[in-house]
Amino acid sequence: MKKILTGLAVIILLGTCTHDMDNKAGDNGLGPNDFYGKITMLNLTWQENLLTPNACCGMDYPPTATDGPAAWAVNGITSNFWHTTYTENRGYPHAATNGHVGDTNVYIMAGDRARFPGYTWTQNPALAEGGPGNPWTVASVVPANGSHWITLDLGREVEIGSGTIGAIGYQRRPGGGNGQLGQANHSYEIYTSRWNFGWVVEGEPGINRLADGTIGGTNEYQYIILAPVSTVKFRYLQIRWRYTATVGATSRHASASDINFRIAGPELDYEFITTVYQEGRRLLRSMVPSNRQYHFLQLDLARVEEELVREIYPEELETPAGLLAAHMRLNGAATTLLARIYRINPPPRPPEVQL
Repeated sequence: MKKILTGLAVIILLGTCTHDMDNKAGDNGLGPNDFYGKITMLNLTWQENLLTPNACCGMDYPPTATDGPAAWAVNGITSNFWHTTYTENRGYPHAATNGHVGDTNVYIMAGDRARFPGYTWTQNPALAEGGPGNPWTVASVVPANGSHWITLDLGREVEIGSGTIGAIGYQRRPGGGNGQLGQANHSYEIYTSRWNFGWVVEGEPGINRLADGTIGGTNEYQYIILAPVSTVKFRYLQIRWRYTATVGATSRHASASDINFRIAGPELDYEFITTVYQEGRRLLRSMVPSNRQYHFLQLDLARVEEELVREIYPEELETPAGLLAAHMRLNGAATTLLARIYRINPPPRPPEVQL
């Protein structure tokens, strides 16, 4: 078995690192693979490539202390969450507690792709797909037992396939158990498209269903892996909740505490972790051992060193799950160390602008 070059060897080959730590999150996001979403660690928050979501519905009229609109699913704050509503939605004429199966007087309308592409909804049958004589209703495009969805805008077109995988990180709503993936009789479908879209209409060109299934009920992040056989390009990604007949008609909700999206390349890239490691070593040399943070920085550096000397064999990266796990180990050690560095030596704030 051939061992892949480890991180410490990469440090020796790189010599003096030229990666810009002043950029703090790196030139290409938070790590060697693209990361979309918001990370909150300790008392430090940084953000890169923020997702912009829209959803079928949400508790935005009015939001409560914990339940809110779709944007709350990607803000990195796990104490609040997006949740479809059991009260009235702002704008949407139904409470949607039944997963939209009864929405027979709400119609599917094609958006203006120059402004709002994809499919949205209208209460005017004259504007509906199919025409006023046979308008498509929202109820006609949802599964028999109902569904909800949230569509994520990655901000730019991306590509997966041919060894490059996507991974959706979903963290369930804490407590309650209402409407979250990982609950019994709840499943998901994952769709992608090059344009924004809401209600999926079967046969619509350019919308691809890349995955479906169920995930575990843990409160930790669960990753749904997207590993298409052929290359798929997209900017928008939709998570769709589906329910079985055993889910009561008044309990068909959807919710998320946090969602992120990663793209992992077919090869491990040690540039980010070695850059952070070198910065951590430099900071440690500038500190006195009596500083309380000195010990914690040593521990985080040691965790990175374990990853840098870890033996990795090509067959470990041959499956999507193995490839994602390797990327996650490297990124986890690097981002934990980076959070420690920023806690000890916070990044400079941009100058305030006086208006």
